[in-house]
Amino acid sequence: MNQQDIDALVSGNYDDIHAVLGLHAEKGKLLLRCFLPGALSVEVIDSKTGKSVASLESLHDDGLFAGPLGSRKKAFDYRLRVKYPDITVDLNDPYRFASQLSDDDIYLFGEGTQERLYHWMGAHPRDINGVSGTQFVVWAPNAKRVSVVGDFNQWDGRRHVLRKHPASGIWDIFIPDLGEGALYKYEIRAANGDLLPLKADPYGFATGHPSETASKVASLGGFEWSDADWMAARSQ
Repeated sequence: MNQQDIDALVSGNYDDIHAVLGLHAEKGKLLLRCFLPGALSVEVIDSKTGKSVASLESLHDDGLFAGPLGSRKKAFDYRLRVKYPDITVDLNDPYRFASQLSDDDIYLFGEGTQERLYHWMGAHPRDINGVSGTQFVVWAPNAKRVSVVGDFNQWDGRRHVLRKHPASGIWDIFIPDLGEGALYKYEIRAANGDLLPLKADPYGFATGHPSETASKVASLGGFEWSDADWMAARSQ
């Protein structure tokens, strides 16, 4: 990345952040980039063996790190061991997860015939390859950037930028280790570059109590219905 790209990324103005963050094959080698504001150092840990694979180099003091992964040539499951001034934690990288939306879902949405949008629009807790987290999907066709913000990322819109599906205007991201009860909003940068006021989720399934205005991650499963007697008598 050149300095212009680096400056755009750390300021939240990079056009396609999923094309550079996470694990990518470049010039025959595996390269990993991550953006973790406040981090002092980052190690890449093989999730299967628990061993350190590489230490990443700091590209910017705001928390952009990158580095090659030695002789490895195939993608693998990994975690990031991140050292902050007062703590060291192991994190799952949201940018290592591919989009979970199917081509059929996106096609039917564009056609206007997808009748169960609530199954994947909004925020849905789910597991991907044994990792628990929440998938966020929103429609914002004219946005330049869409991010999920909340207490989990200090309301920093640079941290969890959604992936855009240009033909449909849909944006999505899977955030690992984030579950039910998390409060969130969407931070949207308009096409002209203006940063809009934070937005609640139009497909949100729960919200905080007033005066809170944020949406809340909630599961659609597990509800115990108690209307069996009424249903049995309904036909009469």
